Amino acid sequence: MVSAEGTVLTDRQLSILERREAGESQAAIAADIETTVANVSAIETAARENVEKAERTVELARALRSAVNFTVPSGSTFEDIIDGIYNEGDRSGISIKYTRPELQSILFESLETYARGDQLETAIEVGVRTNGTVEVYPARSLDAD
Repeated sequence: MVSAEGTVLTDRQLSILERREAGESQAAIAADIETTVANVSAIETAARENVEKAERTVELARALRSAVNFTVPSGSTFEDIIDGIYNEGDRSGISIKYTRPELQSILFESLETYARGDQLETAIEVGVRTNGTVEVYPARSLDAD
């Protein structure tokens, strides 16, 4: 069993999320922990909101750590992404740490769930750090509530 220690979730929130992800109904959980379905629903909602806030915090931290951030639209190819990385690095005076084949490999590993072949099915964010390393992740608005 995983632990909520050191996270934004309470143990109760984690327990309910785990059980819901395993397919248990709110009614079954409520009966088991001797509370109401409305209470289980409220705990689950709060837990999902906490997870969403934590994900946005991670995205913001990624953006802050990167000297350059840019969005690559869906439909772009990995070659488009690589060209964008090198162009943004050049524009910002950052030497990209990776060769083109290394970037291709990184993209295939990092984006396999967001691409079909070498074409993006969803937009992504690319961050380039001052040391020339590159991070890629699904695009989202960092200022969403």
